[in-house]
Amino acid sequence: DQWIAHSILRVAIVVGYCLMAAVVAILFPDTPDELLRIETAYSIRAAGVYNSFYWPPGNVLTILANPIVGSGLIDAVLAVRLFNLALTLCPLSVVFFRCRSAGLVGVVLFTAPYTFLVLSTGSQQGLMIGLFVLVVMAVAARRLWMLGATALALYLVNPA
Repeated sequence: DQWIAHSILRVAIVVGYCLMAAVVAILFPDTPDELLRIETAYSIRAAGVYNSFYWPPGNVLTILANPIVGSGLIDAVLAVRLFNLALTLCPLSVVFFRCRSAGLVGVVLFTAPYTFLVLSTGSQQGLMIGLFVLVVMAVAARRLWMLGATALALYLVNPA
């Protein structure tokens, strides 16, 4: 565990992890679910009201909150993927950086390819991972307001 104690190494691991997740997000093919979510978000934006309950509201509203979607800078699917990835990687990076156990870092790096596939799609599962990390952080810090806000966001992203 001594080698992981060096903060420069932990920063390098976190940055490499984030960069690899972004590469997978860029290279992963579009899925029908992603396209349908974005289409639903566009129809909600046009109608001005959330009238479709096919997708959970938090999932679609996250797409609408994305400042890049519809700007023409990049493809809408890629914009959703990168935005969701950024939202999820923020709490994951904090926890990953604070980790001082070489065994846990090994587990994270071993599961990284699968995690990248989940995080790099514009689906609710990637957002849920980040929200679960926030739930754990809220419980560990004994912050009831953070736990409530995160639980509400988690419920809106996937009520199941």
